[in-house]
Amino acid sequence: MRGRIGLVLLFFTMAALTACAAGGGRDKKGAALEGDGKEIVFKLIIDHPDLQQYFHPELTGRIPLKVKSADLAAAGPKIEKFGKPVEFFSSSAPLADAPYLEVISLHMESGRAVFELFYAEEGVSIKGVMLKQDGQWAFEDYEVYEN
Repeated sequence: MRGRIGLVLLFFTMAALTACAAGGGRDKKGAALEGDGKEIVFKLIIDHPDLQQYFHPELTGRIPLKVKSADLAAAGPKIEKFGKPVEFFSSSAPLADAPYLEVISLHMESGRAVFELFYAEEGVSIKGVMLKQDGQWAFEDYEVYEN
């Protein structure tokens, strides 16, 4: 009986370790993020502390966050910001009067992500580089500057 319990515990421990290793990325609280690399990277970009002051969730029309990106709109990522799902739309979709964050570029290759975004409502550009090391994405460079 004792041997069987040991095998069960070993099985669950190995399953848990495998699941953690496959998680890909983690949010700022350390919770595993699901999805492909772009989804994880984009979530980390919009959650960066340097960008938060520009979102103004208290203002009308700022929630849910709207993002213009043909690539992300086609992929349909399930990302939340301010407790609501982020709304992605393609470049060809008609634009409403609501403010939106535009993904100028998001290139990923060999554990490296280079990105540029623009938030016209606040007149800010966001640029940076992320690297994936030991299965985790981390910022090598992150800049937010007002235009």
